[in-house]
Amino acid sequence: MSSTYAFGQLTHDFGRFGLGAGVRHMRDEDLSKTLGYQGSAFLDLTAARFTAAVESRSTDFDDAPFTASGSDLGLTGVTSASGIAACSVDSLNYGLGFSIARPSYSF
Repeated sequence: MSSTYAFGQLTHDFGRFGLGAGVRHMRDEDLSKTLGYQGSAFLDLTAARFTAAVESRSTDFDDAPFTASGSDLGLTGVTSASGIAACSVDSLNYGLGFSIARPSYSF
């Protein structure tokens, strides 16, 4: 399988806090294509940083031909069915983070 992945993000640090926006593109050859939009923020308190991110993704699966028997589909009076399956899914992803950075240790 051949996969491609690209992600770009632009952030701005306002001092104690910052904001960011990004876009993600993923493609798995002969399987699916995903496009996502991300927003993020961080807040610095002394040596601790709190981060939050949310991303909206839309995935389109490549069309796939299928053939199934009527009994496999739960249909009576139908011997077989065939066609093209076209599916997609939307998702919402979120994350929270916490990090500590001091000269003598890190977490």
